[in-house]
Amino acid sequence: GQGPLFSSVSQIFAAMDRWAAASPRYLSVYRAADPATNQSFPVARFTDHTLPRPAGQPPRRRILLTCAVHARELVVSDVCLHVLRLLAGTPADRDPVVAWPETRAALAKSGILDRGRSPVGPPGSDPIAQFASSFSQRYELHVAPLVNIDGRLLIERAGKYDQRKTVPDEVDLNRNFHHAWSPAAGSPSSQTYPGPYPASQWEVSFTETVAGNCKASVRAHTSFGCSFRRPFLTTPLAASTRTNQKQKKQT
Repeated sequence: GQGPLFSSVSQIFAAMDRWAAASPRYLSVYRAADPATNQSFPVARFTDHTLPRPAGQPPRRRILLTCAVHARELVVSDVCLHVLRLLAGTPADRDPVVAWPETRAALAKSGILDRGRSPVGPPGSDPIAQFASSFSQRYELHVAPLVNIDGRLLIERAGKYDQRKTVPDEVDLNRNFHHAWSPAAGSPSSQTYPGPYPASQWEVSFTETVAGNCKASVRAHTSFGCSFRRPFLTTPLAASTRTNQKQKKQT
């Protein structure tokens, strides 16, 4: 059968650039790069860029959201993209996502859609836009939808949908961080190979640097994958079909 619609690398890049161009006050895009190979992935920075920081005041709290550390976790790249879509996308961009029952349930649970409890705006206002504005004044959100960019490109170009590790080093990025690194995690031929030493991979080095520079910060990492034989389709599925797709959690 057909799998759900996942955004390709080029579609993700284009959406981030489009939203940044449309909302320069709130969204900018920079690139994390490896000087040795010139490989890079985009990172979105969502905050109110027009607000100066008062002298003597601490910086806004920073949040780093990383997705697709394992290349085959296709769905989580779209999770990151939907976060940006809701915060910085135009109404035409975000309305279809807001209409999903999963999105409505999450927003309702958070209180964003409950005007009686939510402090983000008066009745009649756009609660999501008001929430995004309020959030941008208090936080600085960095979102990296495609951390394992070389592995993801291999999937799209060669159809290697079970690709988990980096290319060509074949390192499990999730086990390359300092806090998780152990030589006992796996051999170079295993799916859990942690690399020769902590942060040996430029993707992890970048992530740790950004997280380390974010005082009073939060780092969130999404790790949930779906394995499908045909993940990149040209037309979206109906909501009922998408909801009923069987998904397999990858550890």
